[in-house]
Amino acid sequence: RDYHTFFADYRGRLETDGITHNFLIGADRTWVDRDDNETAQNFNFPTNLINPVYIDDPMIGTSPDKNTGREIRDGVYVQDMIEFDDKWRLLFGLRYDDYDTIFRGSGYTTDNLSPRTGLVFLPKPNLSTYLSYSESFEPNGPVSNSNYENLGEVLDPTLGEMLEVGVKWQLLDSRLLVSGALFTIDRKDDPVEERVGEGEDTMIFLRQLGLQRSDGLEIIATGLISNQFTISASLTYLDAEILVDDDPASPGDSSLVDNTPSGAGELSVSISGEYQIDEGIFKGLSLQGGWFFESDRPVDNANTYDLESYNRFDLGLKYAMPLGEKGGVTYRLTASNVFDETYFKGDSRFAIVAERPREVRLSVQYTF
Repeated sequence: RDYHTFFADYRGRLETDGITHNFLIGADRTWVDRDDNETAQNFNFPTNLINPVYIDDPMIGTSPDKNTGREIRDGVYVQDMIEFDDKWRLLFGLRYDDYDTIFRGSGYTTDNLSPRTGLVFLPKPNLSTYLSYSESFEPNGPVSNSNYENLGEVLDPTLGEMLEVGVKWQLLDSRLLVSGALFTIDRKDDPVEERVGEGEDTMIFLRQLGLQRSDGLEIIATGLISNQFTISASLTYLDAEILVDDDPASPGDSSLVDNTPSGAGELSVSISGEYQIDEGIFKGLSLQGGWFFESDRPVDNANTYDLESYNRFDLGLKYAMPLGEKGGVTYRLTASNVFDETYFKGDSRFAIVAERPREVRLSVQYTF
């Protein structure tokens, strides 16, 4: 596939009667040309990830016809940030999306207008609070994967709404930024995989859920604790559930209602930092480290079972040696997943991937 992107925008500022308008007008285009092949059919090889059974090469054939087509997405947007005084800001924005795709001779077109608005209050120059509302648009188009029984069915776009209230605080002479937010996100008509039957009689469909809601809290801190110590930390708490199921076979009532959407963990935490030695015989040496945690999360919307929580620790050393006035050499030694934690990720019980084991890397970078 060939991916192409283009964007252009114009920013302007206009003052009228003590009120300042900050304008943003722009457009973008993304288009993807597709010319590839695929396997003739879907093969399933059940196995145990912990004690895998190796099989001979199944010699999977490819489809005689190529997958050819194009996707084009055009967007136009306009935004105005209004400054009433040194404490209050009001934002209005609109984005228009036009989506066209053609695949194996069949075309699909859809468009959408998405609004965005927000209110900002600055009680102090280094402290701001805000309230925002925005909508999102994700085109889906026709089902193009031949593995699905409903091949060619046109799916509705996935629409989203987000309401967020938060605060941003600059500390330590603006070297450290701390932010926190409470949010609720609704996603309508999200495509999910449904399997009907068992064994050789299994049929796979791609269908759309009516409504998923995610309520959450996010806290982020990033910047300089001191002239030598840099930190980046985040914590996200998420309460996600399926509220409505638009399954035609059981409208408004399904075993998926009240379940947690696939891959949605309740808690995730990350803390990483770097300490740089700026004097003495170890001047130029930096010590790095990070801790990453993710709680249990379901493998599918049916909540068949959960992938277990995991902790991952990374360590690293960096040594920067200047050469001349502008150039230099930087040596890096990094160890990811130091304790060789075994953990898995995936948003389907048929596509679970074991994450990378312990890795140690050495790199050298020269700048001039």
